[in-house]
Formats: sequence, structure tokens, C-alpha cells
Amino acid sequence: MIKKVKILFGFLFLYLSSAAAQTELRTMTIGMPYRITRNQALIEFQNLHADFLRDAGFHVVTKTIPATSTYEILINGDVDAITYDDLGSKEKRDQVVTLSFPTIRTRALVFYESAKKINLKKLKKYKGALTANNVALENKAKEKGLKYITTGSPFQSLQLLLEGKIEYFIAIEEVGLASVAAHPEAKGKIAHSEEPFSEVPIYFSMNKKFKADIPEIEAALKKRLSGNLDAYPTIKNHLNKTAEK
Repeated sequence: MIKKVKILFGFLFLYLSSAAAQTELRTMTIGMPYRITRNQALIEFQNLHADFLRDAGFHVVTKTIPATSTYEILINGDVDAITYDDLGSKEKRDQVVTLSFPTIRTRALVFYESAKKINLKKLKKYKGALTANNVALENKAKEKGLKYITTGSPFQSLQLLLEGKIEYFIAIEEVGLASVAAHPEAKGKIAHSEEPFSEVPIYFSMNKKFKADIPEIEAALKKRLSGNLDAYPTIKNHLNKTAEK
């Protein structure tokens, strides 16, 4: 009987300890402009943020809110933080804080149907698409005078390409490749540029109320990036492993 009581108290102690540990984590709501369940690259990117933020003492809650960009979601006060900030949006920067180094240093590629090769040096001749969240890429596309439409997600851009409604789309390399891999009709039909359309460093930004937490958050991210990245195979090649600014 005494042994059973000891075992019962042991389980109770472990439960209470676990519950106490959970309550110590502060909640941080992270915004996404669309659902990411079909894109392995975005899933891994979100998981990476949940992991290092947990190391820094935060419990991440993901909130999907339709908007033109995740930055817009952040400055509107709908969420606490965003995982994708390409620094393309300049307004109201005084309301947010951004880590001093990018999480990933990736690049954007041009995706097109392999059966309909296009002259990548003369993109102005063709009709393309960009995801609304890629503000820095939109800025560059405007500078180049490209003709394009904005879509709600890279998967939508791919679908329009397969339907012949556009002739190319520009996307972050990992995200574009993952979209193609996830689409049942895209296998063997989509090619992409070898040269990048643009280099894209991506930062983690938060509401300015988290300014005091930046040192701890940056330390947790640096430790995660310099460690074993096998949990993020789709995105690990371009992750900023040395936390270079």
C-alpha cells in the first residue's frame, strides 16, 4: 500500500512539475498570411521558429490572417511576431523590432513550364505572378518593369502557371520547389532559373514590446542555427548557420 502511494505521489509530482514548466512559457502569436500545410519548406521554417522561441521561453501560437503581407499583420497589431520579414516594407518600422541577423539567406528563382521555355533575360515580355507577401521581390519586379499579378500563395501561382494563365512566377527557392513537389499535376512539368532573380535575407520581427527579449531570443536562434539542423532538411542549406549580419 505504501509503495502504491509513493508511486502515485511520484506521478503527481511529475505532472505538477510539467504543468509548472508549461506555465512559465510566455505566449507569442505568430502571423501567417495563408495556410502552410501543403508546403514542407514553410512547415519546417515555422517549426524552426517554434523550436528556438521555446528555447527562449515562449510558446508559439500560429494565427492565419488574410492580408497583403505578414508585415501588415504585424503593424496592425493582430499578432506579436512574423517569421517572414524581407525588410521590403518601410512604413512604421518604429513600431517593430527586428533581430540583428537574418534567419535564412535564401534567393528567389523564376519558375516556368519546361515545355514552354522563356527568355529569362527578357521577362518584361511575359506575364508573371508574385506572392503578395514577398514585398522585396515586388519592389524589384516594379523596378524592372515586369508585368505580373499578385497571388495569395505560391501554390496559387503554380496553379495559374499550370492552367496557362501566367507564363512564370517568382518565388523563394525552397518555397517554390516545395510547392512544385506537393502539386500532383506539376511533376516533370516545371523548370526554374539557375541564376537567382534576387538574393533574399529573411528576418524575424516582433512588436516593439518584445525589445527587451531580443538578446535571449537571438542567443536561442544562434544556438539552434549552429547545431543539428536535420529536423529542417528542406531549408537547412540556406539557413544562416553563422548568424552573419
